[in-house]
Amino acid sequence: MSTIDGKWSRSCPREPQGDKFEYAIKLDFPSSNNEAEYEAFLAGCELALAAGAKRIVIYSDSQLVVNQVQGSYEARDEKMAKYFSKAKKMLGKFEEASVVQVSRANNATADQLAKLASSMAAIRSRKIIFISSERAAIEEPEEVICIDPTLLSWKEEIIRFLTKGVQPENKKDAKVLRRKASRFA
Repeated sequence: MSTIDGKWSRSCPREPQGDKFEYAIKLDFPSSNNEAEYEAFLAGCELALAAGAKRIVIYSDSQLVVNQVQGSYEARDEKMAKYFSKAKKMLGKFEEASVVQVSRANNATADQLAKLASSMAAIRSRKIIFISSERAAIEEPEEVICIDPTLLSWKEEIIRFLTKGVQPENKKDAKVLRRKASRFA
């Protein structure tokens, strides 16, 4: 895992057969390099879980993230503590999980993705998944209610009947509508 400028996170998870998944995440919210490293860490875990992984080894060049997750460093900052907590919960979803620190020089694939994501020039020749994230992984998702605008509410049906005389084709439904509308006339 690697980051550049606190705006892009990248990771390169491998399948047991050795196949690599390369992905880059554009963070569309203000973030520090350490926050971007945690975003890459968490996204990599989510992808591995979605792919059905039971065991995971995470190689990261982030000294802070690796040492916090391994318990060598404390997460003193409130935001880092939230990221740390979420990372521990994510790792707990695997049967076996370990985190290994590597130098950026030994993390060539992530380093290449960092350069690629910032230049965006060579994307066409590679199969890379780009994900855009509008909120930090530690933020609670907003509750969204989907409403089908094609369905008429009971009020609209009565108003259309009273103003334009529009009735359902089904005789029984038309009779029910006329009875309801009589209370509003």
